Amino acid sequence: MVEQFSPNKIVTFQEYDTTAPRIVTERVDGINIGRAIFPVMTLTKWEPNSTALNLLNALNGNLDMCEATRSKIRFSLNNNTSNEYPVIKHERAVSAYFTHSPNDKTVIIEWGSIDPNSKEAKLHSYLNRMINYQERVNNGMKLSSGHLAKLEDMFIALFDNITKDTSIKKDTPLGETINTLYHYGIIPITAEGYLRLPAF
Repeated sequence: MVEQFSPNKIVTFQEYDTTAPRIVTERVDGINIGRAIFPVMTLTKWEPNSTALNLLNALNGNLDMCEATRSKIRFSLNNNTSNEYPVIKHERAVSAYFTHSPNDKTVIIEWGSIDPNSKEAKLHSYLNRMINYQERVNNGMKLSSGHLAKLEDMFIALFDNITKDTSIKKDTPLGETINTLYHYGIIPITAEGYLRLPAF
């Protein structure tokens, strides 16, 4: 049984077994910073639950209603707000970074929520100062910026660098990242608001 995590919940560091995520959350300069470390997982099949299936139908169609729904989810995720629209109703989103680490075969999610009284207006600006990107790149890591939110019994993760036409193979950093997120109940969303299917 994989322990669920919440981007808006303060948790303390714990050691988990190798199949469960390790979670760290700390408060720094008025910002709640969190990190979850997931072992890379391989998917052999994907059977969407009702939440994922409803989301797929609402976002990936060609109807005007689907485009309106994509517009609403793009807006709420990119602006770190909540969303009350049916099917895509989610809690307040948080800015996040998704990092694939090839050396230890993990996917790292780093997120944060800002204290409204803090002078730090954009969390990504804060994370940009806290994360040593050059060191990660030198170590072969693949970083993606985006947003994370709780949607009913799952999470949604918008990726700024993935579009609906991005070709992703399962054995690439992005493919392993997407499949690992699906394994842990996190559904990737493209920059345009489409549900991104697993990589096979």
